[in-house]
Amino acid sequence: MKNVYTMGQAQEVNTESNQKSVRFLFAALMLIVSFIILPSVASAHTLANSSYRDVSGTTLKLSPATDTATESEAIAPYTQLPSNVQSKLASENFAIYIQSSSENGGLLMGGTAAGQCLGNSYLVYTQGASKWTEKSNNGYIDVLSDYNDNGEVMFHEVGHFIDYESYGGYGKTYSYYNASSSAEWQNLYSRYQGVLAGYSAQSSANLYNTAEAFAESYAIYMCSPSWMAQNCPEIATYIQSVVSTM
Repeated sequence: MKNVYTMGQAQEVNTESNQKSVRFLFAALMLIVSFIILPSVASAHTLANSSYRDVSGTTLKLSPATDTATESEAIAPYTQLPSNVQSKLASENFAIYIQSSSENGGLLMGGTAAGQCLGNSYLVYTQGASKWTEKSNNGYIDVLSDYNDNGEVMFHEVGHFIDYESYGGYGKTYSYYNASSSAEWQNLYSRYQGVLAGYSAQSSANLYNTAEAFAESYAIYMCSPSWMAQNCPEIATYIQSVVSTM
């Protein structure tokens, strides 16, 4: 939250003890709110987190039912991610959980989705400065492996992560929608929405707002770069520019 404390003359007469008390109470309040409104990693999965196994060198976590073929199908798209995106996933402890719909009770996540990207946020007080910053950390991506053709679901959810973390992320921009809320993206969305809808029925269903359209565009960009370059070259250029800020 930007400029929580504005240190004017009236505030300067407050004692350091009072200031610390206010800061502590504010932090406690925000922590309570975070438990109420922000999902925890554990609550997102039908399986215990401890039952997933890590894939070395990645942030992937595989469910017990994940066989060799499914593992390969998860690792391949992950390794296609730009190295700076992989590094950002790791530095933010952003795990990618892979499980099948059969392990999820045969249901899509949230009733409609084959994947989800959720970030747990926390507040950080900068010592000696009158500012709190919020950072997405220890978040996660869930992917149903039986819908993850060519990594499309994973790429879409990573597209949301890129949207959150680009241009310095919330701690710098005070926005969770950095790539998808820009005037440039608003213009591209307006001009290319119909073209993107022609890529696939799934893509057409994922273009209902600017944030979803950015994530879906990233999925198309990763799965079919030649299609994107031919049909939406300005979007390809924009995605490249955004990724470079990670």
